[in-house]
Amino acid sequence: MTRGEFRQEFLSRLQTLYDPREATAMLRWYLLDRCGLEYHLFVLDAGVEMPDNINYLSDLQRLENGEPLQYVVGFTEFHGLRFRTDSRALIPRPETEELVDLILREQRHCPDLRVLDIGTGSGAIAITLAHELPTAQVDALDISADALALAKENAQALHANVNFIHADILRINSLSKKYDIIVSNPPYIPESRRPLLHRNVTAFEPAVALFVPDRSPLLFYEKIAELASKAMTPGVKVYFETYEDFHLELTELLKRNKFLDIRCLDDISGKPRFVTARRG
Repeated sequence: MTRGEFRQEFLSRLQTLYDPREATAMLRWYLLDRCGLEYHLFVLDAGVEMPDNINYLSDLQRLENGEPLQYVVGFTEFHGLRFRTDSRALIPRPETEELVDLILREQRHCPDLRVLDIGTGSGAIAITLAHELPTAQVDALDISADALALAKENAQALHANVNFIHADILRINSLSKKYDIIVSNPPYIPESRRPLLHRNVTAFEPAVALFVPDRSPLLFYEKIAELASKAMTPGVKVYFETYEDFHLELTELLKRNKFLDIRCLDDISGKPRFVTARRG
């Protein structure tokens, strides 16, 4: 198969799932990360045969079925680091990079921070913070043993010192340590919104890390606020990523739990995405 034939086949088979611009962006990413080919050279040399050491047809079938490109390629970039990705955990999103950037802007020069990442998934937040804050003590908690296994693989590959904890945060009555920072990007999409999401999310990424019951969409934030209110370090900061429709409710929840300096911040798309606060 020539490069030109592969390009035509790739875009043709994905046209029912993605718009042309997104499909072309996926092709660029696939070529560079799977094949080591720059897109402009790939297009110029359309008559050259594709390398024969990659099963393109299998990859195309997976993409055509809606499987995320990050799972097919096997990794993604997050804050300049290369994270392994597969169906054991959610794919780290650009919005979550913004959350990490916010923490680093505010905390980079604070020594010996004690950090807890709740719902760590692939480990992207915890590992990046451990990488960027070398004197910090970073713990990362998740209910999924599979997700923690993936996070540990990423920590080992990236030489990050993170302590991983297998636990259900909703069943914890108190934290065993005191922390200076608690960060969480928990499940926050109401179950009723599931039909609105793309198939590459609902059919392949773990639902336990995505959805919450419609009747209690803030249950994870409620639990974390409760834990942070119990015998924690005075001034503990919480950093949350949240659903754009619930930022006001989350702000009120934190007020009721006597948090101070509550801020709601927009993501790069202008949507209310992050809430931070300090426990008095």
